[in-house]
Amino acid sequence: MAAAIKAAVSKNKIRYKEDGFDLDLSYISRNIVAMGFPAETLERFYRNHIDDVVRFFETKHKNNYQIYNLCAESKRRYDTSKFGCKVIETYAFQDHNPPPFELLQPFCEDVHRWLTRDQNNVIAIHCKAGKGRTGVMICAYLIHAGECDISDSGASVKITSADKALEYYGRHRTHDMKGVTIPSQKRYVYYYEELIKRELTYQSEPVRLTAIHLNTIPVFNSGGAYTLICEIIQLTPKLKLKTYEIEVKKGCKSVCYVVPDELVFRADIKMEFFVKNKLTKEKIFQFCFNTFFVVNNSRSDSNSYHNHNNHDCVHQYGPNSSSLSDGQKCLTFSNNSECVSAADKPAVPLGNGCSNGQVFSNQRKCGSERNKSNGKEWHLVLPKDQLDKAYKDKANRTFTADFKVW
Repeated sequence: MAAAIKAAVSKNKIRYKEDGFDLDLSYISRNIVAMGFPAETLERFYRNHIDDVVRFFETKHKNNYQIYNLCAESKRRYDTSKFGCKVIETYAFQDHNPPPFELLQPFCEDVHRWLTRDQNNVIAIHCKAGKGRTGVMICAYLIHAGECDISDSGASVKITSADKALEYYGRHRTHDMKGVTIPSQKRYVYYYEELIKRELTYQSEPVRLTAIHLNTIPVFNSGGAYTLICEIIQLTPKLKLKTYEIEVKKGCKSVCYVVPDELVFRADIKMEFFVKNKLTKEKIFQFCFNTFFVVNNSRSDSNSYHNHNNHDCVHQYGPNSSSLSDGQKCLTFSNNSECVSAADKPAVPLGNGCSNGQVFSNQRKCGSERNKSNGKEWHLVLPKDQLDKAYKDKANRTFTADFKVW
């Protein structure tokens, strides 16, 4: 009965069933292990029992293993002395979120030092389920190393891209290739590929948000009017920056909301969207991005064009916001010292979800020059399949197939 329950909780993940063990644990490579949380409390009856995990590593990799606990939740702590204090908790972050980007390179360098110190060394990485957060960090390391050891004889598989890393991880961690599935988490894997391939030096880039555009409207209230709430959150340290209420009118097909104030933010940002009910609010989608990779997006040209002059689009202006001139109707960011909104421009091709639905300009103009920039601009579009939660709506009940945020 206990084995059946554990298998049900594991869902699509590959379990280790050899030498008397039955664990939610997979070898991604010869020296990289992904596993579920080693539980001590009641969870031990349906997750990995910590004593079984200890026995596994002491039997298979005694004195040569190091464990990374990615859980930031306070209840996801356990007695690390059972593993000889070989547990690292420095790189923890919240469930269903990407990691703070600044953690990725130090994590990869730390893992690399350990694995190259002794050819027998292994690492084990876990979060709660041992899939999403775990997968992001393993994929980042595979990109960092550029290869994956598959045997003691030295054979390896080349990891040449984020796509290859995600595919390889999905194949070795799950039965259905669904390893890292949350769009924002995948986005950060592509970010790390950009950093490594372009040899970038990461830094926190400040940008300013001026407008939010929704192409097609999520269906709620039987197609009637409703209030959409947008909350903007800084992830590190976690801080709610702003909350905006966007009125969605019956029959409108798109909405552009011009923000009422100058909101400057940097680094890791989350935007959450809710439908406002009488007493509560219901989250319908969210996305996370890092401002450095919007400002430094290498994909600067596109054949695609987005029509901002849709007559069915309702434009709203928050208190104290400036009106946009003709054609300036899209989700807009700019560098911190700018006062520029975006005119109609072709969108930057995202490719693999590498960037996130907004517009930036490098033109430094303020005052009377507001909204008149001819500087370089990026329309960074997030289609439905790159939005957390929304991507699950395969039947298009709430979000149309061409729903976008930009």
